[in-house]
Amino acid sequence: MRPTHGRGRRRGAVLLVLGALLLLPVSALAAKPKPGHYSGTTQQGDPVTFEVQRGAHEDSVDQYIEGRSKKRKVRNLEWAVDASCESGQTVQAGGILDEAEKVSKKGKFSYELSLDFTIEVEGKFTSKTRAKGRLRYTISTVSNGYCDSGWVNWQARRS
Repeated sequence: MRPTHGRGRRRGAVLLVLGALLLLPVSALAAKPKPGHYSGTTQQGDPVTFEVQRGAHEDSVDQYIEGRSKKRKVRNLEWAVDASCESGQTVQAGGILDEAEKVSKKGKFSYELSLDFTIEVEGKFTSKTRAKGRLRYTISTVSNGYCDSGWVNWQARRS
């Protein structure tokens, strides 16, 4: 008969560690998106598209040219949304946000642009090839009064 001192404890510790790893959120494991074109729709059925590119530090031009940077940026985010107005009318708005926005280590990015109107976009990569988020458009006009889309959910995937 062989001694079994500690074998049961080791096996239990290994199972405990494996169990803890399974509890990690999937987004924490897959926060870095693959570069490429992403397309999808809002909950209103309007299109959302954008590009994910390898970014670089501003002082690292050679690294950017060679495409070796591990940083990611979202660029050319095209959106459309319907907004309800005080007048009872609905206006459709859309555009392209061409500025490059950094993707955080947690896979998040955001835009906010305020001119005659305001557009806010929040996004998060849920895997290397999928993202979801929400956007909101507001504007005040003479003819329609205050118009607001409210927060509109969207989802996209790499195509």
